[in-house]
Amino acid sequence: PQDSVEVDLSGIKVSDDALGDVVEYGAVDSMWFDAKSKQVHLYGSAFVKYTTLNVKAGYILLDYTKNEIAAEGFPDTSGQLIGLPELQDGEQNFTASSLRYNFKSKKGIIYEARTKQEDMYVLGTKAKFIGSEEVDTLKSRNTIYNQDALLTTCDDPHPHFGIRTKKLKVIPDKLVVTGFSLLEIGGIPTPFALPFGFFPITKNRKAGLIIPRDFEFADAEGLGIIKRQRKNRGGA
Repeated sequence: PQDSVEVDLSGIKVSDDALGDVVEYGAVDSMWFDAKSKQVHLYGSAFVKYTTLNVKAGYILLDYTKNEIAAEGFPDTSGQLIGLPELQDGEQNFTASSLRYNFKSKKGIIYEARTKQEDMYVLGTKAKFIGSEEVDTLKSRNTIYNQDALLTTCDDPHPHFGIRTKKLKVIPDKLVVTGFSLLEIGGIPTPFALPFGFFPITKNRKAGLIIPRDFEFADAEGLGIIKRQRKNRGGA
């Protein structure tokens, strides 16, 4: 059975920095309360819910003094990490190797982040998540800044192609902005470069990357473009 606890802090005046809404948390395996440090350790299918935020992971540390959480995978009996963190804020979803999030500042750091924006996927080595005011109870305005990111429409865990960039900014439901970028195919950077890029996010039509298909790879020459010879329709 799953252990679950709901804590309502709205009626208790602890300090000016105290949270003003309900924090709900739980875990399947176990929970450990550290009263001295004002921390809660959640093990095994752990979760934390706060307003529009919902975090799930193998292990979550809830720190009331800092008003923040830290989440990561939890090793099983064989030592393999299971329960990699999943963060949902309204309609925005992320998966990551680990993350930290502060309830008061609405800012977080997400490592090895992966998120989907309509039919585009954004994979970043490190992402900074900045939330703002709620639009309604199911939606909030967020901005994501990614370092060493890949923008792609390939849904494979290891995308076959994409645009690789050092800096990428996502404004959900609006726009993806990239700095200097290179087209990457099969994990190999190509000479095709973009000084910057603007990729609208739209729900009304398909939006994404159009990748040329006339590529070939040779052991000696490397990656290249196939030159097709037109047929002579006018005779000899």
